[in-house]
Amino acid sequence: MECCYVSKTLVLVSGTGGRFKVDRDLFHRISDYYQARVKSGMKDAHHTELTLDLLSDRCLAEVEEFMLKMQCNNKEIEEQSLENLEEAMHGALYLQVGDMIHQYISLLEKHITDSTWIRVLNIAKKCGADTLIAKFLDFVCENFTRFVQTSDMLTLSPNDLLHLLKSDLLDADSEIDVFKFVIKWISMEESRRPLAEKLLAEVRFSLMTTGEKQECSAMLSEMNLSHCQHERIAKARDTTEVMLIFKGLHGKIDGFHFRPIEHLEASERDTTWRDYPMDDVVVEVTSDKLDRYKAVDLPMKWCDYEVCIADRCLYVAGGSEFSFRSILYQLTSKVYVFSFAQSLWKQCSSMHLPRKSFYFCSMAEGLFAVSGKTKFNKLTSTVERYKPMVDEWQTVTPLPVAVCGPAGCVRKGRMYVSGGHTSSGDVSDSVWQFDPTCNTWSSVTPLLRARFNHTMASAGDKLIVVGGANAVRTFSFDHLMDGEMYDFEADQWSDFIKLEKPACSSPSILIGSSLYLFAGVMDLSGESLVQKINMSKYLNEKSSDESVVMERKKTLNENFEKCTAMEEVEEKRTISPDRKDYCEVSSFRFDGGCFRNMCVTKLPKKLFLQSL
Repeated sequence: MECCYVSKTLVLVSGTGGRFKVDRDLFHRISDYYQARVKSGMKDAHHTELTLDLLSDRCLAEVEEFMLKMQCNNKEIEEQSLENLEEAMHGALYLQVGDMIHQYISLLEKHITDSTWIRVLNIAKKCGADTLIAKFLDFVCENFTRFVQTSDMLTLSPNDLLHLLKSDLLDADSEIDVFKFVIKWISMEESRRPLAEKLLAEVRFSLMTTGEKQECSAMLSEMNLSHCQHERIAKARDTTEVMLIFKGLHGKIDGFHFRPIEHLEASERDTTWRDYPMDDVVVEVTSDKLDRYKAVDLPMKWCDYEVCIADRCLYVAGGSEFSFRSILYQLTSKVYVFSFAQSLWKQCSSMHLPRKSFYFCSMAEGLFAVSGKTKFNKLTSTVERYKPMVDEWQTVTPLPVAVCGPAGCVRKGRMYVSGGHTSSGDVSDSVWQFDPTCNTWSSVTPLLRARFNHTMASAGDKLIVVGGANAVRTFSFDHLMDGEMYDFEADQWSDFIKLEKPACSSPSILIGSSLYLFAGVMDLSGESLVQKINMSKYLNEKSSDESVVMERKKTLNENFEKCTAMEEVEEKRTISPDRKDYCEVSSFRFDGGCFRNMCVTKLPKKLFLQSL
């Protein structure tokens, strides 16, 4: 590098003997460490060499490079590996080179990841970069659920932990999870026990249930810790439920869009969605790590995939991948995960079998891919379990019957799978329950009507099955325009709703006691409709008395017959309040393709720029 400044030379000698030449006058000007040595009259301050036993070759090389750039008025900072950056910061701090500390610290933010955050945080602390420290701790808050089980979390300082506990960004599934982490942190060292009262005062006990508060009291008593649970009204952690909307058909795959649930609820209060064009209410997502965007592209040209949410990440699996060689879609076993915190796609280990038209869910700290269609249009009964922590797929007990187009849901740690199309061409009415602790399937009372490509959900103490089809014709389906509800106490299925529109392969979301069914890729009518099924009336019933069960069944059947007799509702009409127990139909506009999939997750509100 050609320099435009010439002066006397000082050789910096590392602890291993490495020699690095710098300009003496410039070094004296920028290094408070060297200034102090010169001012104190130390003999080696005037030597041509300065031995620095505590600094490495890489460290002094970074200092030398920084000074050469200063001499040439080159203020551009090149990207550094975290290792080089850490060495550079160590040298800058030891030699007290303020300009170097200030410039290099700006590179730290680019290195914060799931595996490096504690290391980057500690570097920022050494530099006294309070603004960056707060920003890095916010990153930990937003990823608390994923980080809480890691050993790095237990190394946080008391002040770090207080920052987390006071933050509205803390991404915890429940407040008792926050409490349990605080107890675990305190238990690591006896010296931390005196801090218990101060830390526990920031736990928001008012957000807990009575049972959770009792569990907390028992844990405190067991540890011989005294603390009065504050009953002050506490603000909920600042997160929001968000719909992820996947759209597109073959040849038009656009990725997924975001829409906060609160916007859906707001549009409900205004009767229908027709005044809320979907492409207008999709919010822009932003954060310090994200560029603003309205949609996230999929990592490849993809269709017929399945999606689910686990550990605040989005997983997309299976389906068909476009082959540019054959110009065709080919079945794939690929799996990708999208991190909301980092706005990054990452490829996971592939499933053992490529498949589509399968059930995909998150349960028992893993993901499950159930049955479906594999190569050469063959059906498979195989079930695979993915463990995100080790990035590995394992085969578990297969489904008793191979089906494609089944539906499923998770309830109280167990998976339920129903219906589907069999290899013999029949449609199944079977319902199966999987217990992950025993790795076993057991049968449940069959459906009233066999169906496939339907929707299944768990709400309260009930299983809900709606829509789908029971036969395939040349260019259409024999749609089922009804819904069934399973009562665990009575061990039976009952009719409970008549749909206004077909719901075959319909993307769906469950919000509270309402199930929303959206027009999907199998809806050839071209209508953009959403059907809302209000199930609150049925989910509030608790009695298991036989007479009450019979009366409930009678009521369900009467409602079903009443809905069947009702004339078809016109598109875009306003729903009358007296119809709230039935199926409401609303319209929406969404340019650029129909819905392929849909799911719901909870994200920190900091990620969102509200644009309504």
